[in-house]
Amino acid sequence: MHTKERRLTIIIAGIFALFLFPSVAQANVISIFHQNIILHLFIGNAFLGLIEGILIARIFKISIMRAVLLMIAGNYFSSWIGAGSLLLFGSQLHYPLLHLVTIDNLHYFLLCLIIFAYLATVILEWPFCLFIMWAKPKRVKKSLYASIIAQTLSYLLILIFNPPFGHFYGNPVGHRKIDIVPVKTFADVPNATIYFISISDGNLYTVKPDGSSLEKVCTLPVKQMNMKLLAKPADKPNLWKLYMEKQPDHYWEKPTDELIYTGIEVSGYTQIELDRDPKNRRGTEKRAIDLRTKDPNSLQIYTAMLGDTWLGVENPLELYSPEIIHLQFDRHILHWTTCNATVLPGDQIVYQLGNQIVLLDPKESKLGLITLGLGPVVFLAK
Repeated sequence: MHTKERRLTIIIAGIFALFLFPSVAQANVISIFHQNIILHLFIGNAFLGLIEGILIARIFKISIMRAVLLMIAGNYFSSWIGAGSLLLFGSQLHYPLLHLVTIDNLHYFLLCLIIFAYLATVILEWPFCLFIMWAKPKRVKKSLYASIIAQTLSYLLILIFNPPFGHFYGNPVGHRKIDIVPVKTFADVPNATIYFISISDGNLYTVKPDGSSLEKVCTLPVKQMNMKLLAKPADKPNLWKLYMEKQPDHYWEKPTDELIYTGIEVSGYTQIELDRDPKNRRGTEKRAIDLRTKDPNSLQIYTAMLGDTWLGVENPLELYSPEIIHLQFDRHILHWTTCNATVLPGDQIVYQLGNQIVLLDPKESKLGLITLGLGPVVFLAK
């Protein structure tokens, strides 16, 4: 095979692989934003290194083999630096970011991260481009141009084929998109009241599903992270006592039942928490508290945890229904846990996402931020 034909074959094979495996075609520092980070670190870098090397070789008229091998090495180097930085500094950033970043400003935050990652990758892979250009005049200037060109191509491919903005989707058939909109534009259960633990002062508050009527109820006896509320029946009909308890860290953990009474009784309608014992669950799924009128044909709602956590919405009558949603946030630098789900009449769902209490309308494919808080319990007026 002639040299030109061989080069053309390599280009076609690389592009074909990129289209065939878009979920693994991640490299550079941006790899740290994606869920399958181990797969990206070991496999995805080779794809983009191949494409970058071919591009640099064609533009600057140098050996294709040298360019490809060095750019693959550069991609692995920058990815491992990114992953190492995440391990070293991720835990220090986790807590402040939970308070600063919400679903409302998430896209702006990610845009800043992508710009930072792009600039960092240009710098980290520049020495590899310098080695490629070593025999060329003005090698420093040309190698910098080469790194900018290569990273621009890589980041465009990543953003096109597997954008880090596409967090909120989940239909396994059609990748149904969930729109993030102001919660007041679609909240539709005015007789519901949400009790929750505020992350600002650790006390007990109430709020409506549309984000209105935020009020402090009382000062809680214990203030610490990873707590949730639990409603238990009192000695009178439609009267409930509110307790605090530690939220399990893993799906297989059974709650300790070491409850702390808040001193608050609530009059209204709710249900006891389901599947508290992991042995009663279907796999890793924990059924949501359901305040709808009982109907075996209604949508099934659950939260699940297996490494990442997600909210599941399924139609019991149709396995591959367009109504199916598996909704999760799976970026390592911001890992938002999904838990404490309650289904309201009309199928809207209140649940905790990281340190946020959000409302999902699975029928309208809308998600909105209600408030910042933990461990929500929802009551309906009598």
